[in-house]
Amino acid sequence: MNKKKKIKFTLHAEDKLKRLMRIGVTKEKILEIIEKPEKVVNGYSGRRIAPGLLGEDLILRYMKKERGKLW
Repeated sequence: MNKKKKIKFTLHAEDKLKRLMRIGVTKEKILEIIEKPEKVVNGYSGRRIAPGLLGEDLILRYMKKERGKLW
């Protein structure tokens, strides 16, 4: 059984989402990028970063944690 994982936004992410919504970016688009990243790249200190295109000149970059570990 493939159980969908709960996505929790930090306060910083919620604030950013409010600003993005003012320019037409939907929460559904953000969730789509999070759930199905096009690629995952290495960041600083062993972090894994998943970028996603929000618009012609706007990129979402996020880090995710699962059970206390970076993925």
